[in-house]
Amino acid sequence: MKFNRSQVKTYLQSSDFTSLFIEELGWDYADVSPIYLTVDDENYTIKAAAQKRGMMVYHCVSDHGILPNSKIRKKIDTEVTSYSQEHLIIYTDKNQEKQVWQWVKRQEDNKTKSKETTFNITQSGELLSQKLESLFIDFAEEENLTLTDVTQRTQKAFDIEKVTKKFFDDFQLEHRKFVTFIQGIHNIKDANWYASVILNRLMFIYFLQKKGFLDNGNPNYLQDKLKVSQTRGKDLYYQEFLQTLFFDGFGKAEKFRKDETVALIGRIKYINGGLFLPHIIEEKYQGKIKINDDGFENIFKLFSGYTWHLDDTPSGKDDEINPDVLGYIFEKYINQKEFGAYYTKPEITNYLCERTINKFISEKIGNIQILPSFPCSAWECKSRGSASKIEEVEPLRGHSQSGDWEREKRENNQLCQQLLDDILPQLSILDPACGSGAFLVAALQHLIKIYTAIFDFIQVSGNESNQARLSKIKKDHPSLDYYIKKRVITDNLYGVDIMEEAVEIAKLRLFLSLVASAKTVDDLEPLPNVDFNIMAGNSLIGLIRVDKERFDNVGMSKQGNLLQKLNADNYQAILSEKNESIRKYKEHAFLVGEVEGTEQEDRLERLRHHINDVNRESLVKLNQLLLDEFGNLKIRYEEVQLKGKATKRVLNIADMEGLKPFHWGYHFDQIIARGGFDIILGNPPWEIFKPQAKEFFAEYSDLVTKNKMDIKTFEKEQKQLLENPEVATAWLS
Repeated sequence: MKFNRSQVKTYLQSSDFTSLFIEELGWDYADVSPIYLTVDDENYTIKAAAQKRGMMVYHCVSDHGILPNSKIRKKIDTEVTSYSQEHLIIYTDKNQEKQVWQWVKRQEDNKTKSKETTFNITQSGELLSQKLESLFIDFAEEENLTLTDVTQRTQKAFDIEKVTKKFFDDFQLEHRKFVTFIQGIHNIKDANWYASVILNRLMFIYFLQKKGFLDNGNPNYLQDKLKVSQTRGKDLYYQEFLQTLFFDGFGKAEKFRKDETVALIGRIKYINGGLFLPHIIEEKYQGKIKINDDGFENIFKLFSGYTWHLDDTPSGKDDEINPDVLGYIFEKYINQKEFGAYYTKPEITNYLCERTINKFISEKIGNIQILPSFPCSAWECKSRGSASKIEEVEPLRGHSQSGDWEREKRENNQLCQQLLDDILPQLSILDPACGSGAFLVAALQHLIKIYTAIFDFIQVSGNESNQARLSKIKKDHPSLDYYIKKRVITDNLYGVDIMEEAVEIAKLRLFLSLVASAKTVDDLEPLPNVDFNIMAGNSLIGLIRVDKERFDNVGMSKQGNLLQKLNADNYQAILSEKNESIRKYKEHAFLVGEVEGTEQEDRLERLRHHINDVNRESLVKLNQLLLDEFGNLKIRYEEVQLKGKATKRVLNIADMEGLKPFHWGYHFDQIIARGGFDIILGNPPWEIFKPQAKEFFAEYSDLVTKNKMDIKTFEKEQKQLLENPEVATAWLS
C-alpha cells in the first residue's frame, strides 16, 4: 500500500473522514458511541471517524451547522479529553464546505497549545495532504506500532510552525552557520554567496520532494539520502551525492546518466534550467569546495519544522511556506540597503501589475468592438475575487443589447486570435531593478489569468481553428497550465538587477511558480533557461544604443589580439547571430525529445554555450566604447584611501567592468529597436548608492550586527578587520 495523494484530496473534498483514514491512511474502525456536548448553550455531536492504537479521530458538527470559534473549540477539546486523552478533532460546518483540524499539544507545565489547520473545499488540499502523509501507516509497520508512535506522527503532522519572523531569523542564523561548514573558498564574500546558492537549490528540491516529485514520491528524499551517504563515509553528501544530483540528475536526461548515477540518486526527472548548471563560484573554485555533513543536518532540521507548499495564488490560500518566502528572505532579512533592496508587499505588486497590463491590452484591442459573451463567459469569471477584474479593461466593459450572440462569438474568436498571435507573444514587461522578482511573479500571475480565460473561451466557442490550436498544445504538452506559465516566462518577462544573488532568486521563484502547475511528476517539462531575459547588471550605466561603426572599429592597438575573433565580424552580424541563437534556444525549449537526430538537452546546451561565448566577447568591446564615452565627458575616478583625501585618476577598463554596466542596446536590441519595452514595472532603488559600514563588515565578522552594537565596539572591530588586505581592498572598492 502506498500513500495516494490524489485519493486523499478526493476524500477531503467530500469530507469523508472515515474512508480517508481507513482506506487511505491505514487506520482502523472506531466502534464507540457518539459524544453529545453542550458548550455555551450550543449542542455538538462528536462522532468517531477512525482510531489507531487508541489515538482517536473525531468529527464534530453543531446542531445549527455553524463552525465553533477558537474559544469554543478549546472548550470542546477539554471535554473530549475526558473520553480519550489522545485525539484529533475535525470540525465542519453544516454544508461540509469548511474544515478545521485541531490537535492540542500538551506541554510539561500542564498547559495546552492548540495547533489548527483550516481547509475549504475550494482549495487544492495540497497543504493538508502533506500533513496527512505523516499519518499514513503501511501494513508492514503494524506489528510493532504503539500509541506513542501514532501520537508522535500526529505531532509531526500538526505541530508545525507558521511562517513568521521566526523562520526568517532562524534561516538567517543557519545561513551564517552553514558558511562555516564550507571549505575551499578563501574569499569570505564568495563563501557567503555560495552558501546562498546551495540553500536556494535545496529549497527548490525541498518543494519538489514535498510535492511528491522525487524518487517515486519520497517526501523525505534529501534527509534519507543524507543518512544513506553517512553509512558510506563521513562528509560525502555534498561531494558525492549532491553534486551528482545537481548536475547529472536534474541537469541530464535519464538516458544519458550512468548506471552508478541512477543507483546513487534514484528516479529523478530531468529539470534543466540555469539553477542546475555549474555556478560561477563553482567554476572559480573547481574541485576545491567541500561541505561538511553537519551543515546539511542543521538546515534540514530547520526545514522539517515547516510545511512546504507550492501555491499558484499570489497570496497563498492554504499554504504555510510558499515560494514567496524566498523573496521575503532576500529582501526583508538579507537585504542590503546600499543596493536599495526593499521589500514590496504582494498587494501592491499585484494591484500595479493588473492595472498596468489591463490598460496596455485595452489600448491594443481598442479598435475592436468587444461584446459581452467573451468577458462574461471567460475573463470575468476567471478574475472574480481579484483586486482588479479583467472586466475593468475599458473595451471589455458593458453588455450589448443586440442579442446577436453568433456575431459576438465570431468577433471574440477574432480577438482571441489577435491576442494569441500578435499581442501576448510580443508583450515585453520589464522590471529594471527586479530584486528577487516580486513584480515579475505578479505579472506572471496576471498573464496566467488572461491566457486561461482565452483558452476557456476557445473550448466553448465552437471555432474550429482556435480549438485545433488548443488541441495541438494539449497533445504536445502534458499540462496546459505548465505550458502557459512556461510561455509567459519565456516570451514576456524581463528583469535586470545589480545584485547577482537577487537575479538568482528571481529566476528560482519563477521556476517554482512553473513547477507548481504540475499535478504529477510526468507533467514536468524541462525548465526554460531565462538567463537571456533576466540578467545581472547596473541598469543605470551602459549603452542604450550602440554605434555600429565605432563598435567595428574598437582598436586592435588598444586591445592587442584579444578582440581578433570578433574583429572579423561587424556589429550587425554579431547581433543577428546572437538573436538567432536566442530565438532558436527559446523555440527548442518547447520542442521536447529528438529533433533531426539531436536530443533537446544537447540542442539547448550547444546553443547556450554559443550565446554565452558571443556575449562574453562582445562585452569587451562594449565596455571599451563606454570607457571612451566617459573619457569624452572628462569623468575621472576618485580613488578613496584608508587615510587622507581621495586621489583623482584617469578611468581604465577595469573601472568599467567594476561598474557592472548593462548594455541595453546590445542585450535587448530588438526591443529597443521597436521603441522600447511595452510595460515597465518596479519599485526603484531607494537612497544614495553608498556603502553601509555595519552591513558591509557584517559579511566579514560574526561580531558585527546591524543593530544593538555600540559605536566604540564597532570601530574597534572595524579597525582590526581593515588590517586584513582582502577586507581593506573590498572596503575601498
